[in-house]
Amino acid sequence: MYTFDPAYRAAERPEIVPTSPPGPTPAHGSPAALSPAPAPAAPHSRAAADGVPRASGALARGLLAMALLVALAPMLAAAFDILPGYRVPRLLLAGYASFLSLLAIGYTFYVRHNIARFLLDLHADLGVWAAGMDGDTRFASLRRRARTALVALLPAALLALSGLSLVRYLSLLDESLTAAVATHLDALAHARTAADSLAPGGIPDSAGTAWRAFGTPRRFVLAASGVDAIPYFPRLCLWYLGIFLPAATAAAFMAIREQMQIVLELSELDMIIGAPPGEDPE
Repeated sequence: MYTFDPAYRAAERPEIVPTSPPGPTPAHGSPAALSPAPAPAAPHSRAAADGVPRASGALARGLLAMALLVALAPMLAAAFDILPGYRVPRLLLAGYASFLSLLAIGYTFYVRHNIARFLLDLHADLGVWAAGMDGDTRFASLRRRARTALVALLPAALLALSGLSLVRYLSLLDESLTAAVATHLDALAHARTAADSLAPGGIPDSAGTAWRAFGTPRRFVLAASGVDAIPYFPRLCLWYLGIFLPAATAAAFMAIREQMQIVLELSELDMIIGAPPGEDPE
């Protein structure tokens, strides 16, 4: 049989809880009837008292803005010619990189509840370890260390992968340009030899030195090479995408981690010692 619980009703609907002890109703127009009822006291939240929602909320918004900026960086780099690359597939690569980066950010937000449950498990392990209740078993220690390392090192690993991709992309681009220029000059030499064997005058200089309008053969190859004439093109695409996707994912992961701290009402002290949400550590 259902029984009415005043404590439950007070927690769910504080506005209907009487603010004065039961007694005779004040007469209409009396000072007691006209005086406003005191507002119910706000529930105590250590996370709010520590300023966690404000600090973590600002940090989460900043990290989300950074993730979106990284996702749009390929288009900006292509528009202002910041990152060197072949001109013909440049817009195609930039569009794919931005699209996949936005998709990675969206997927990271899609699994935010799994990240929250992972954080709860991590804080439960830390709380048990801080209380000395896990017996310091090898399995519990390895699980706690692995979860802590994953949360701390995953963004760093993604950012390191982004930096490595940038270095490898520039290095491979230089190798690709060297091979493309050599191919272009060899083709030009063969064309001159064939033309000289057919006609005494050879081919006009304008047909073989079109690169002079660009200053150097490398600039000519960057501007005029088609996709089928680019050496190592698939590997260049992979390293190019690797510059932006891991960085955008890392920023999104850090933003969600800060947002989940607000949702779970975890203070900075909770993040250190692993106290359960809503409970003050002893």
